[in-house]
Order: sequence, then structure tokens, then C-alpha cells
Amino acid sequence: ERVTFETGTLVTADMTDMAALYQALNAINADAAFVRFILDTNDGGIVARMELPVLGDEDLGYVVERCMLAAAKAVDDSYNALAALA
Repeated sequence: ERVTFETGTLVTADMTDMAALYQALNAINADAAFVRFILDTNDGGIVARMELPVLGDEDLGYVVERCMLAAAKAVDDSYNALAALA
């Protein structure tokens, strides 16, 4: 079993040059730990997504809290690069 966390749209990307956009997004993802920034090609929205396995004997609340902190840090660390995609 897995739990997936996803933010709302962080930034709406300029999709006029998709090759450059994908290259920039891949570079941002290469520097991010635990989180992937995903492009919705329908509207250009970029979200952060994190997926983690759920093990039966773990304190799920603690795991969720730690993962949300990791996701927030990744968004904060990458925000300037993401904003440049708009």
C-alpha cells in the first residue's frame, strides 16, 4: 500500500518551448530529494508529488508529518527555479 501527497499548482509553466521546459524540469527534479515536480500538459500547472510506502507497524501520522516537511523543503529549495518556468 502507498500514500501519495500532491500539492496544488505551484506555478503555471510557459509551454511555448516544451523541449526547454522538460529539460529545465528534469534539472530541477535531479536536485530534489523525495519529491518529483510534475507538469500537467493540459494546463501547464506544475505540482510537487511524493509517494511513500505504508508499512503496517509504522506510526503513519509521524511518517506523514516527516514527508510533508520534506516536501515543503523541496518546494522551498526549488521555488526560484520553478518560478523561472512561468
